[in-house]
Order: sequence, then C-alpha cells, then structure tokens
Amino acid sequence: MKPNSEIPVWKAILEGLALIWSPGMEAIKLQLESNVQSVEDISIVASRAGYELHYADLPANVGGLAIENTPYIAVNRAMPRHHQAYTIAHELGHQVLHLTPAQESQPPLGEFKHLGEFQANMFASILIFGVTNDADREAIIRQNPEAMLVPVAASFITIVGLAVAVIFYFGSRLRPAQ
Repeated sequence: MKPNSEIPVWKAILEGLALIWSPGMEAIKLQLESNVQSVEDISIVASRAGYELHYADLPANVGGLAIENTPYIAVNRAMPRHHQAYTIAHELGHQVLHLTPAQESQPPLGEFKHLGEFQANMFASILIFGVTNDADREAIIRQNPEAMLVPVAASFITIVGLAVAVIFYFGSRLRPAQ
C-alpha cells in the first residue's frame, strides 16, 4: 500500500505544471484551429474571434490591455510593429485564459496577478514562436525579452519540479515501514 503523502506531492506538482504549460497548449490549439501562420494572422484571428483591436495612445510603459468580460484589446500605437504583435498575443492570452466567462472553471487568480502575467506571456510566446520566421522572432525577443525568458523559466521550473517529485517518490520508498 502506498503512503498517503505521495498523492499530494504528485498532485501539487502536476497542478503546478498544468498552470505553467496549459497556456502554451491553449496557444497551440488556437494556432491550429484558426490556421495562424504569421504574426499578422494573430490580429486577424483576434478580430475574427470577436475581439476589437484598438490602437490607442497609452502611457509609454503600457504595451496594451484587455478588459474583463469585454471583447476589447487596446494596443499602444507608439510601440514598434513586433512589440505590438507580441502585445496582441499577450492580451489575447489574457482574454482566452482569464477574462472570458468560459474560464470560470479555472481557479481565480486574485492574489496571483503575476501568475496571470506569466501565463499570458507563455501563451504569447508559444503562439508567436509557432508562426514567426527567424528575423521576426529575433525582433520580437529584442523588443519583448519576456518572450524568451518565460519559456526558459517554465522549462527550468519543470525540471526542478520533476526532480523534486522523483526525490519524494524514491525517498518514500526508502523510508522504513512504520
């Protein structure tokens, strides 16, 4: 019989991995279902999905924003084209992952605002990297370093999480029976 302590550790690790990687899966799903093949297609897909894109004068430190329960994405018109493309993908990620009523089954982010940003960046990174050529990808990374940092961090967290899971698994096997 397995000790009860194994289930919570494995469950916590799997849930953590789902929080990290499910945004990327949603991006791939959107890419395949909507036939996204280029950076330019992302804004077309957002429009077809019912999201209004508005290019507005926003503060210099704001690339864009999405509004809860509203099919509205604002993009800072002063930003370069590649930054705008990443912003649209990021804000579309917020809409798909966090802001639509269909996402009520997901845990509320509440105090985990940074997790929501991480997930939107993961969504955008996976979507962008799946449809860009090398030159576009390099420009996007230059203008949005998080486009590369988030997937790298997710990979590192995954490796650490799996290592912890293995340690707990084998550690529980080596403990003498009580």
